[in-house]
Amino acid sequence: MKAFLHLLWIVSLLSSLNLLQAKDCPQEGNDPFRYKAIEELEFTSDQANIDLTLTDAAPEGEPAAEDPEDKPKRVALFKFEKDYNPKNVLEYGINVHPKTCRIAKTGNGAPAFNTFWIMGEEDGRRKQMTSDDRQRMGPIVLANETNKVVFKMNAFKEVPLKKKEITIEAKMVDGQCRVKGYVTLNDGREMNLDKIWAKLSYFFGVPTGVNYLQVYGQDRSSGQKFNFKLED
Repeated sequence: MKAFLHLLWIVSLLSSLNLLQAKDCPQEGNDPFRYKAIEELEFTSDQANIDLTLTDAAPEGEPAAEDPEDKPKRVALFKFEKDYNPKNVLEYGINVHPKTCRIAKTGNGAPAFNTFWIMGEEDGRRKQMTSDDRQRMGPIVLANETNKVVFKMNAFKEVPLKKKEITIEAKMVDGQCRVKGYVTLNDGREMNLDKIWAKLSYFFGVPTGVNYLQVYGQDRSSGQKFNFKLED
């Protein structure tokens, strides 16, 4: 059972990290690595949650801010990178009202996530998440407050962390709105996320699995930068 769960995690992460988005790889629909069990998932409440939270830019249908200087702006949170097609990077972000430091909401009240790929292996353009990306890497919101959002992602169900949640917190510091995404480590420390990097395994140049994940960030208490490895 442990080996089977590990295999599920590897296949999910390979798809989640957009391994086949470069121009020399199969496009969506012809991807031989797509995990059919995930693709055929029913439209669950989790998937509905993901679809409601993701946005391409400023949230459509959001009521106008009372103060025109407090219009929502995108704030970068953290990145997903890997050693295959390394210039294709997933940039996770969220829209925030900078003057009042409130997390922006979409027209239905969900947090206005603003996440996209930077296709550095091609022409550097932005590319929105595909339906497969959204199923695996889209946010499933667990808590939605004015200045805090807690979410999880399907891709990290088997990651060896006790708390598989990411918390986004927006707060005023010295008159400036500061927004951070952080995780709680198994030893109780909280870590602001900067980057998650995947080291892959290969067979004749073709990626076949994930050897490990390297997570980079700062200790929320001391501000000290550090990184650690996640592996089964």
